[in-house]
Amino acid sequence: MHALLRSSHTLAALLAPVFAAVLASGLALGARTPEEERHDRIVLASGKEVHCRVLHEGPDTLVYDDGKRHEVKRADVREVHSVERSLREFLTKLDATSKSDAQALAALARWCEEEALLGEATATWIRVVAADPENEEAWTKLGAVKSKKGWRVRQRSRLVTVEEYRKGLADWKNAFELRTAHYLLRTDIPPRNAVDLAIAIERVHQAYYDMLAPVVPLYVFEEVPEIHIHVNPTHMPKPPSPGEKAWFEVLSNRLTVDADQEGWELEAVRRMADLLTYNSFRRTTGKQGEMPAWLQEGLGQSFVGAARRGDEGLRFEFGVPLRALFATHAKDTKPVHLQTLLGSGFAAFRAGSDAERLVAQAYTLLQFLVHGNDGAHRAALATYLQSAFHGQGALVHLEKALGWKEAQIDASWKSYVELVHNDRSK
Repeated sequence: MHALLRSSHTLAALLAPVFAAVLASGLALGARTPEEERHDRIVLASGKEVHCRVLHEGPDTLVYDDGKRHEVKRADVREVHSVERSLREFLTKLDATSKSDAQALAALARWCEEEALLGEATATWIRVVAADPENEEAWTKLGAVKSKKGWRVRQRSRLVTVEEYRKGLADWKNAFELRTAHYLLRTDIPPRNAVDLAIAIERVHQAYYDMLAPVVPLYVFEEVPEIHIHVNPTHMPKPPSPGEKAWFEVLSNRLTVDADQEGWELEAVRRMADLLTYNSFRRTTGKQGEMPAWLQEGLGQSFVGAARRGDEGLRFEFGVPLRALFATHAKDTKPVHLQTLLGSGFAAFRAGSDAERLVAQAYTLLQFLVHGNDGAHRAALATYLQSAFHGQGALVHLEKALGWKEAQIDASWKSYVELVHNDRSK
């Protein structure tokens, strides 16, 4: 069993009826009713309070939506209260809280409720039960009822015991669901690990926006993409290509992960980039679109290269290059032409005869456009990204954004690859 799936069977059994009751009612744990749906709040320098959704906070401007989009100078905003700020603070607080300290975890769960981070509150109450299985406040918050025979929970028209419902967790129709700040997670992974997954997903979300912040001001999205993670592949839909460990479907706005395969975690991180790119650029531009394959692969590899898993969970360290991919490109005696790279489809990157060199070149090209010449190409990359999302991602569009012809792009890119490949200081 993969390390992430190791958990206490006792805890899974204790939590099973709580999850069952909520799912039987048709709600995910942490789900927001229309009345509870989070609204951000800003206070302008004039003292006016505006209930809205903060879409983007930059160093100089703030964009919010109160039914219409507004962009204001940062100096004209006195206070900002938003989901994004609260979530970032929650993750910092969680890092500083011991998993065995039920009292501290309960305090954090209450704080989440005050900040309207309902899914994060639920996940933290689950952590409280893990630390203190008899914690009445936590069980009550999770919807359970204590009787003389122990904790029970209502499932449709009757109360069931822990033992009666324990067998249902393996069935996908009774899978654990949790609505986090931005996603709906559904999984048959044991609950203790599922809450860790929920946190990891939000860390990936945060890392994506942090990574692209220096390049393009992306808006947060209101849609709720679903992430389905299957340990038991019996009820998993058929992947687009045989053997795929994770894939994102635009029509359903859903990421599906086969957690029964080795290496699924990094592949899930890679494909999260597909989900995030689609939703963030659609929200920012206000139009449907799709990134070219080379950009999706470059972004996905950037995520995988930055991912770090330790005792405290998933973290990201951007700025440290994937040397193996730079070496592959630098040592390649027959690299594909830039025009070929930009025009290759997803199949070529994942199963084609040139897949290895295409993936390496997609990664190094994106790194060059972000970091090359001390970040001088970032504004051009921002322009290209938005045009590429709407179908204008060919070589001519990259040339136009950079103001260079292919030969100049090739030469500068090649020099950057050789520089990074030979630099062992990072």
